[in-house]
Amino acid sequence: MGNAVLRREDLDLLTGAARFVADTTPAGTLHLAFVRSTMAHARIGDIDAAEARDVAGVVDVLTAGDLAIAPQPLFIALPPELSRLPLTDKARYVGDPIAAVVAESPGAAADGAGLVVVDYEPLPAVTDPLAALSPGAALVFKSHGSNQASELMLRHIAVDDCGRILNPLLVQGQVHGGIATGVSQALYERSVYDADGNPRNTNFADYAMPAASELPRFETAHTQTPTPLNPLGAKGIGESGTIGSTPAVQSAVLDALEPLGITHLDMPYTPERVWRAIAAAESATRRKASSDTGVMAS
Repeated sequence: MGNAVLRREDLDLLTGAARFVADTTPAGTLHLAFVRSTMAHARIGDIDAAEARDVAGVVDVLTAGDLAIAPQPLFIALPPELSRLPLTDKARYVGDPIAAVVAESPGAAADGAGLVVVDYEPLPAVTDPLAALSPGAALVFKSHGSNQASELMLRHIAVDDCGRILNPLLVQGQVHGGIATGVSQALYERSVYDADGNPRNTNFADYAMPAASELPRFETAHTQTPTPLNPLGAKGIGESGTIGSTPAVQSAVLDALEPLGITHLDMPYTPERVWRAIAAAESATRRKASSDTGVMAS
């Protein structure tokens, strides 16, 4: 299956001659240490950085109000109200960055971060993902109105027929890959362009694709109907999972939205697109209820 490729980096690694980013110190290099939340959910009150600024080598201590940076999306497929600032004024998880200490050395930055005093106002927190979806659960983003950031696939069943199965493991892998591809088409993958026709998602940090964590354990079964067109009786399997999974997932989402009167959405069904459809349907319902109440009152 090809020739072995000689590794070129081993000699430097084994003899200590390799250089890493931490080994380079260009003139003017500064180091950063974050002050992270010790609370799972809390408003941030006063941040006292006076002692940190007095540490030798500390250049500055920055908080959310010091950065003129627009909120950045966590993931291109999520609704815009879930965008985050690099530093937060409200802790949403333990470890949430609250302040940043800039210093001339890593040690000075760490020492300064240890002296920053944060005044927390604790808020109700929820640590169980299923409990977070229950009515009345503490909201991470109030403007979103829910703790559900995206659709969650709970189960997917596929029954395929590729004729006589010669290698069950390869067949299973082909089906799994096909299902994942079809689900991705239904829920995630989309090419986005600006007004001038320039692509906006040009790398995999901006192009939404599902990872294993977004997919359930697939339940698969196989029937075997040998084809008479070749001696092995085998048929193709690579596209089988793809063909069925896209409309199955699409129908599942529309079935869930049907009680709101939503019968059509353009693919992919990203969390933002589904959320906007729900918000529009609920808004229309409220307007109609208000209008009906006004007519009755008159």
